[in-house]
Formats: sequence, structure tokens, C-alpha cells
Amino acid sequence: MLFPAEDTAEDIIKLVAATAVTVGIVVGGIAVKAAPLVKNRFNDLKAKLNRKSEDTVEAAVQEAATANERTGQPSRRYRFR
Repeated sequence: MLFPAEDTAEDIIKLVAATAVTVGIVVGGIAVKAAPLVKNRFNDLKAKLNRKSEDTVEAAVQEAATANERTGQPSRRYRFR
């Protein structure tokens, strides 16, 4: 058996509550320590994605300009509605 027979329901509830509080404190401490690291990683990822999209846009513009120079057609501008 997990608990001796002498333990009352109140003692078991107190033990479970104390365990829950202890686990909560430990998990909270870990979250406080990990939060800056997680935030930093997300910011790095966000910056990397933004750089990648800017590079993609620049490459597309350069490709379009090169294609227009080869064909001799003026560049077209599209309006999005």
C-alpha cells in the first residue's frame, strides 16, 4: 500500500496539497529561469525569418529587373485592391 492505514483522509489531502505546492514552486522557478532564453530564441528566429523574407523580395525584384532588361520591356506596376 502507498499510505499506512492509520492516515486519515485529511492527512492524505495535506500531503497531496504540500506536494502540489512544492511542484508548483519548482516549475515556477524553472519557468522564470527559462523565460529570457526562450524569448531570446524567439527574437533570433523572428529576425532570421525577416532577413530571409527581405532577401527573397530583393532577389525577386532583381530577377524582374534583369528579365525586363533582357526583353526590353518596361517594368509593369500592379495595383492591389
